[in-house]
Amino acid sequence: MKVLLVTTCTPDDRKPVCFSRELARAGATVGIAGDRHLGEAFYSRYLSGRHHCAHPAVSLDGFISDLNRHIERYHYDVVLPLNDYATVGLCLRRDALAGGVATVLPDYDALDITRDKQRTLTAARELGLDVPKSIAPADEDELVDAGDSVGYPCVLKLRRGAGGVGCRVVKNREELVAAWRRRRRQSDLVFDHDHLLVQEFVAGLTHDACVLFRRGEPRAVLTQKRLWTYPMEGGVGTFVESTRDPHLAELACRFFSALRWHGPAQAEFKVDRDSGRVCLIEVNGRFWGTVGAAVQAGVNFPLLASRMALEGDVDPVSDYFLGQRYRYPIPFGVLSILRGTAKWQAAKAFFGPSGSTVSDLDWRDPMPVIAELIFIAKRLWNPN
Repeated sequence: MKVLLVTTCTPDDRKPVCFSRELARAGATVGIAGDRHLGEAFYSRYLSGRHHCAHPAVSLDGFISDLNRHIERYHYDVVLPLNDYATVGLCLRRDALAGGVATVLPDYDALDITRDKQRTLTAARELGLDVPKSIAPADEDELVDAGDSVGYPCVLKLRRGAGGVGCRVVKNREELVAAWRRRRRQSDLVFDHDHLLVQEFVAGLTHDACVLFRRGEPRAVLTQKRLWTYPMEGGVGTFVESTRDPHLAELACRFFSALRWHGPAQAEFKVDRDSGRVCLIEVNGRFWGTVGAAVQAGVNFPLLASRMALEGDVDPVSDYFLGQRYRYPIPFGVLSILRGTAKWQAAKAFFGPSGSTVSDLDWRDPMPVIAELIFIAKRLWNPN
């Protein structure tokens, strides 16, 4: 099996590293395609090919044309998109992909529901899931009304976006207005900086339901909780632990079944232990950043997705290790500690030895970490 991983030069993207390692160890030949060879995954020793392709936000046609050239020249069997740009680009141009290559992609209408956070919450509410109160203001007057309506603290986020980009927790009306007035980036294929969402702040830890579906039917479901995130008030998982929560799994499956979802996805919930509230926050309609934690717990999503693409289906997977902890030290773990107050205690808690804890640092494959450190240094030197 020859698998082509498709990404863009996304800072700190951990997924391609995990995929290249796991698929190669399973006997697959793995290549990667992206717009720049700066991402950490391009330096994994497990890759057999590194290819350039246009960024889908710059040229969708060029993106597909470049991929097809690599697919046909190197005879790839499977194409897997690993971030939002690649997923959206392939969904929009799936009919133009080279004949014979397999992939796992949701219908674009279903994907669009997951990309629009307001539509996500509306669909979930109609299915009986608890969701935070959310309002999409059209101007500053509506923004102030929205903040007063949902209450403070509240969350201001992009209506369409990913990875916590543009997400802020604000404590009062003044902070909300200041965040609204802050200069915004230009919108593109994935990130819409022109349309924001004011959302109720829901207390509790973030719990995830990570899934692989085949035309509305689950093939793998794993739940996990984020012990640490960056930023700490809510963001990407830096320290996660596998769990088995039937209620979360049922809620996620109810949502993805209704969409007749096909492929990988992750549903993010906030769980408040004091009140017992379980609230769907948002959905990632693609592979998620902590997929390596799921693999370590015993659900090999990279291999399952590749086999499902190539063979049409896989046997359902439901068994995995509970309490398996997985940490991501660089860069998010370090950043979490540096932003905290009790840095020594935080470092001890994060990096302290534990028999059930592993990380994405692999000394058999050190170059991705070195590349990431260089990438961080370049951004610190030239943040623009």
